[in-house]
Amino acid sequence: MEKIRLFIFLGLVVAACTSCSKKSQPTPTPIPPPDTTVTVKSPGQATLLTPANNEPCTVGTGVTSKQSTVTFTWGAAAYTDSYEVHIKNLLTNGITVLTTTNLTLDATLALSTPYSWYIVSTSKKSTEIAQSDTWKFYNSGPGTSFYPPYPAEPVYPLVGQTITFPVGSGGGNLTLKWNATAGSSPITGYTVYYNNLLYNLTTPNAQIISTTTNSATVSASAGTTYYWEVVTTDASGNTSTSQVYSFYVE
Repeated sequence: MEKIRLFIFLGLVVAACTSCSKKSQPTPTPIPPPDTTVTVKSPGQATLLTPANNEPCTVGTGVTSKQSTVTFTWGAAAYTDSYEVHIKNLLTNGITVLTTTNLTLDATLALSTPYSWYIVSTSKKSTEIAQSDTWKFYNSGPGTSFYPPYPAEPVYPLVGQTITFPVGSGGGNLTLKWNATAGSSPITGYTVYYNNLLYNLTTPNAQIISTTTNSATVSASAGTTYYWEVVTTDASGNTSTSQVYSFYVE
């Protein structure tokens, strides 16, 4: 009997030890899969170099009676494969877009004409783009010594903007604002043509405002589209005419 009790006791001790041993074993920590995420870098902004901003006398090469070749240069942008050079004729508002993988590009442009330009950086690895600052220059012609102001650009209202007056007012006054950059002589004044007739700013019904500041107050009625342009004059008598801008009053 004593032997039976001893065997039972020893069996209980072994079972208890086995149970404790199993409980003390730590649970294995899962090993996460390797991170395969690839971070795509967006293109950076190019730094414009030449033609210089507001340069009144850009001299190209291969000059003819009507055209010359202007060289554009800029600093490299990070994570960029190619560059789009956007060149705008400020007299006709025509835009030329040229693409290159280099940091320089030649373009044939009209003489005695103001231009603006900027760079768009693109990458094959990203759908995002980056746009540089916009600069202006004047492509001079042979023997040209005076350069007119750059055409004025709207600040308020912006092109196609909708102006909202208080409900029930039927309209009111607003102040047109614009930016202008001088050519070879200081700007002395502006003439604003304002009307609600499509591109008809010379009729007797058009409002004509002369000012020495880059703003003019006009009246507007609700439910009407208005059109306006600015003629800029400098100290040498040179003038430039902006494109016709429009806005809507609701």
